[in-house]
Amino acid sequence: MGEALREAGHDVKAADHPELEGWEDPDLFQLAAAESRIFVTSNVKDFVPLVRVWVNSGRAHAGLILLPRTLRHEQFGNIILRVSAKLSGTTQEEWETVQNGREYWKDFGPRFLLGQG
Repeated sequence: MGEALREAGHDVKAADHPELEGWEDPDLFQLAAAESRIFVTSNVKDFVPLVRVWVNSGRAHAGLILLPRTLRHEQFGNIILRVSAKLSGTTQEEWETVQNGREYWKDFGPRFLLGQG
């Protein structure tokens, strides 16, 4: 998914990159928030409670896309098309303005951090 998003012109980091090796989930999510990246993961079990605590403490983030573990590889193309359509015409600056306006659940921004598993 990361490579396809990069090819579509999006700024993507992935948790399996050597610079992020060994990072824990909360640290990865903190990095995504600090860099205004949408976090993409299929680790629903760990990230739903993490984001709940995050939001309840009043902390903002750029968004979270939770993918079911049952998602088949051939279905990623459809997800990439839909995400790209949402991002079309949205600059990072526009996304950050929306995010800072507390509408960050409403739409998708153009930068991502892909989690493992």
